[in-house]
Amino acid sequence: MINKIKNYAIAFISAITAILGIYVWNAKIKKQSDLNKTNKDIEINNKKIDYAETQIKDVVEKKSKVVSNIVAKEKKIAELKQEIKEVSPEPITDVAEAKENIIKKTRRRGRRPNKNNKPDTSK
Repeated sequence: MINKIKNYAIAFISAITAILGIYVWNAKIKKQSDLNKTNKDIEINNKKIDYAETQIKDVVEKKSKVVSNIVAKEKKIAELKQEIKEVSPEPITDVAEAKENIIKKTRRRGRRPNKNNKPDTSK
């Protein structure tokens, strides 16, 4: 009878140990799968970071090009403004000569009176 109790006790302790071992084994597998999942997420985030960094570099390069173009255009604008200030229109010295030229040109064309403009005789 004592042997049976010892056998049952050993079987009971073995069962509890087996259940505990299965639990630990499952926990270890779950921990490993969580670790793998986390590593995958870290890799994905690193790829996204690398992609974002390359985009940032591209944007910085484009920005520097645009800034250099703007600086060049501003220099051109400043030069043109300076040239505009330096240019002065020639003053008109002979108004009478201009008037003569206008009169000569209008005589050459030969102005004709307008036929539709008749004097108003109804008054």
